[in-house]
Amino acid sequence: MKIILIGFMGSGKSTIARLLGKRLNLPILDTDNLVEKKAGIITPEIFEKYGEMRYRELEIEVAKDLRGLTNGVIATGGGIILNKIILEYLQSNGGTVVFLRTQFNEVVKRVSNNSRTRPLFQNKDKARKLFDFRLPMYEFYANVIIDTDHRSIEDIVKKIIESATLTS
Repeated sequence: MKIILIGFMGSGKSTIARLLGKRLNLPILDTDNLVEKKAGIITPEIFEKYGEMRYRELEIEVAKDLRGLTNGVIATGGGIILNKIILEYLQSNGGTVVFLRTQFNEVVKRVSNNSRTRPLFQNKDKARKLFDFRLPMYEFYANVIIDTDHRSIEDIVKKIIESATLTS
């Protein structure tokens, strides 16, 4: 079973992936972490030194590396849906794409303490525009949509397991 988590920054992809992988006894992969490992520096430094375009190129390389994966939980970066090729690589050999839908106000609450580590959230107005731009793409690519606002991580994981079982 392969589950690919998508959603805007602060939607809980990494946190939920860890618990979901543990529950299903599946490997957990985080594309942001894999990009950092490939670059040898952290995400804010990639953006600062090389720009967003280089970050997106590294995302493609990571997705290519993962295309043979048949079992696992993949937490993606918030911008992964900007490039259809990345999702095609991640979905090769099957997989359920789960959109963790989170309202913008909730995202603001969740990332306000660590917005320094999120290069695309430095300006709240720009982040809002980015959120509005990406929302239809998340919905388009998702096999399953889970609303995360005011829900426990346990409840979200339970819903994903139920939904992924139904769609696989």
